[in-house]
Amino acid sequence: MNYFSAPGILEEDKTKSLIVRICKEFSITEVQIKSNTKEREFVFPRQIAMYILHKKYKMNSVKVGSIFKRDHATVLYSCKAIAGYMEFDKKFETTIKKLT
Repeated sequence: MNYFSAPGILEEDKTKSLIVRICKEFSITEVQIKSNTKEREFVFPRQIAMYILHKKYKMNSVKVGSIFKRDHATVLYSCKAIAGYMEFDKKFETTIKKLT
């Protein structure tokens, strides 16, 4: 990090980059991943993004929730759900590592 860069900007770039990668992986748009819809094809990638941001990038749950217009409890639920999937399916764990 150089003298002129700010931590918030780096965090924002990392977040944007992750969301773009996840959208590309699941063939959805950024609008769809951040939408209020509860359709499985959008919820699952959103949960993955929340998991990676909270668990891997160490972003607090309130901040992650604000990115997706959700509360912190939803973020924690998403993290628990994704952790459960990773325990059940080792191939899925590889997908998560590829996205991070």
